[in-house]
Parts: sequence; structure tokens; C-alpha cells
Amino acid sequence: NADPSGLKPRMVRIIKRELADAQHRKQRVRAKLLRMMLEEPHIKNSDLAQVICETTVVYGQKDEAIRREHATAIADAIPRGSFVEIKNAGHEIPVTHPNELAELVRSLL
Repeated sequence: NADPSGLKPRMVRIIKRELADAQHRKQRVRAKLLRMMLEEPHIKNSDLAQVICETTVVYGQKDEAIRREHATAIADAIPRGSFVEIKNAGHEIPVTHPNELAELVRSLL
């Protein structure tokens, strides 16, 4: 996601709940990371338009964290950007679909 509005509502609720728990347990580093997930990044389309290399945005069809339209918008904002959706994959594609991801990367080289 290019900005926090790219998070799906369910993921925002989960992160807020985990942030409250981290703060309660005085887990400062964990709390900072969770807060960062809610407040960052802030990447403008004008910034993405400056990317000069070919870029492929990979998205899991069943991504539970990021809105699809945000992923496609990133690909669209990059001049040589493309979008690939991995079927039946969620947010952790390298972990759950390593072979498909490796084949995709090989095809792009």
C-alpha cells in the first residue's frame, strides 16, 4: 500500500488490538512497529511516477491486509509498472506460494 488507507478495515482492527496489547505489556518496539503500520507509508503518485525501472507489483488474490485497488494503483502509477495477482494466495506470498513467486521472478529476468 502507498498509504494507510490501503489497509483493509479488518486488518486495521487487528493492528489496533495488537497495538493496545503491546502498549499494555510495555513492548515499545512492537508498539512502534504496529503504530507504523497504521500511520505509514505516505508515497505519492508523483513519487511512483519517478520509478524508471520495470516494476511488477505482486498481489495475493486472497490478501487479507491490503486492498486490491491500492496494489493496482501502485502498478498504474509506475510508468513501466505491471500487476500480477497470484491465485489463492494471501498476504504472505513468499511463505505460502514460494514456487509460484520464484517462477514469476524467473519469467521477469
